[in-house]
Amino acid sequence: ARSSAVGFAINNKGYVGTGIDENGDELKDFWEYDPNTNRWSQKADFGGTARYNAVGFAINNLGYIGTGYDGNYLKDMWEYNPTT
Repeated sequence: ARSSAVGFAINNKGYVGTGIDENGDELKDFWEYDPNTNRWSQKADFGGTARYNAVGFAINNLGYIGTGYDGNYLKDMWEYNPTT
């Protein structure tokens, strides 16, 4: 279970990560969902600090996760390239 996660879509696949688990611990794991196979695949962990209430969006086949809260209000932005 997770809440306050972030997500975006690239090339008909969904990506979800960060957030808070059922114990209130901040998360930095990152997952890809492929609707063609109905499968989730774990990807490399998010490169920033574990956080929740971040923002996520995609532009030109790249995903972005930024801001959020990890005990401090964050002012960063990270780029995700699904091919690398």
